[in-house]
Amino acid sequence: MYFYQNVLRKEIKIIFLIFKKRKKDRLKISQSQNF
Repeated sequence: MYFYQNVLRKEIKIIFLIFKKRKKDRLKISQSQNF
């Protein structure tokens, strides 16, 4: 059970990072400025 929770947390973290990166990329495209 503990192992499963750990894996789930890792997955969520990865998804969250990807989401943040996409958001940043979208902002960069729309505003065309360096971050």
